[in-house]
Amino acid sequence: MALIFMKQKKLKELFESYFEPLCNYIVNKVGDIDKARDIVTDAFRYLYHEAKGIENMPMEKLVELVLTKTLEGCIVHFQEKDDKYESSDKTPNNIQNFERSVEEIMIEKELHDLMNKVNPNFTEKEKVAFNLFFSGVETKIAAEIMGISRSTYRTHKSIAIKKIRNALFKSGWGFSA
Repeated sequence: MALIFMKQKKLKELFESYFEPLCNYIVNKVGDIDKARDIVTDAFRYLYHEAKGIENMPMEKLVELVLTKTLEGCIVHFQEKDDKYESSDKTPNNIQNFERSVEEIMIEKELHDLMNKVNPNFTEKEKVAFNLFFSGVETKIAAEIMGISRSTYRTHKSIAIKKIRNALFKSGWGFSA
């Protein structure tokens, strides 16, 4: 019973720290927030139901495992698409791309942690717009993902950036509002 509790506690901590950053990263690869959430959810589901010895693994190993499973899910997604998607350079299909993907996900996590710390009080649309912007998604695609016009996307993004700047300033980061 204690092992099950330890496993659940570790997975909860991992989920709270990495779910949103992973989704933000994967949506940039697959272009669909629902598909990104499905891929990341499947990686966590794998850890919970199939991975052995989680309760004894160090957190770094769990992070590596969830990143690997998430990126595998991304590759499977592209393999299920037609040929134009299979050859996409967005798919992390080799070691160099995998390492770069891990670095990008870690940056996403650091941003996520910083946002939680300074709490800019985003609306849901501002949060999505900022995450898409930070992930490097083009304005046209970001607007399509959000189901809004480009102009509305730019407005949400601009408001989010102003809120971040103000929150960072208030938290002592030294930016001017």
